[in-house]
Amino acid sequence: MTVDLENKSTGMKEMVISDTQYPYFPDIEVDLDGTYGNAAEIMFKVTKELEKNDVPSAEIRKFIKESTRKDYVNLLQVCMRWVNIV
Repeated sequence: MTVDLENKSTGMKEMVISDTQYPYFPDIEVDLDGTYGNAAEIMFKVTKELEKNDVPSAEIRKFIKESTRKDYVNLLQVCMRWVNIV
């Protein structure tokens, strides 16, 4: 899966590729359409889907910790490692 992003420092588009082929929870699909780059909304959608699919709260806390560790690009990469982004 790939994501097109604009690098804020250079203004150029760059391609980010997830470092894992299969997400931890491949049966959980999250549609990020309509989030318009809003990191909080992306985290909310993924977290809600994890909860809805009975992922243990300890795992959800790991997702939140991992996804907030760095920047927006990291958030997207973490989301793609955890769930199926559609």
